[in-house]
Amino acid sequence: MTLPRYVQMYRAADSTELYRFNPPQNLILAGVVGRVSLGSVQSDAYAKAHELNTKIDTWRLAMDTTISRRSKLSELANDYFESSNFKLLRAGTQRDYRYFIGVAIATLNDPKFHTVTSRQAKAAYEEWWSRVYRLLTMYVLPPTCYITMRRIESTAP
Repeated sequence: MTLPRYVQMYRAADSTELYRFNPPQNLILAGVVGRVSLGSVQSDAYAKAHELNTKIDTWRLAMDTTISRRSKLSELANDYFESSNFKLLRAGTQRDYRYFIGVAIATLNDPKFHTVTSRQAKAAYEEWWSRVYRLLTMYVLPPTCYITMRRIESTAP
């Protein structure tokens, strides 16, 4: 009989067969399940593993937001914000990503994600940078920095 998903069998020092539930790290970080010992009784271990796997399957169905060609850029961004990859980032990085992705969505008027071209993305970035640059030169930077920034900007590709 094959072992249930994420279950490992190992032998203790006294030759007892023990079972352990060892799910992927992203499920643990998401708080769905944890790594646990299931004991030495095979039927009990399999029953507990079935419970835990059902919990995982239920969570995955709830998290499945299925991005399609009709999905908007904001839906794709929200799907990313809910991913374990995003949750592994530091809080400051998450905040920055949310801000800049939000600016991009607002600048592009939240189109269907598959219609965004690299040209549009670059134009959105250029528009955002020109606004930031204007604010920096008007309120933050002393005149010498403004001159230096103009030189750098004029030599940029």
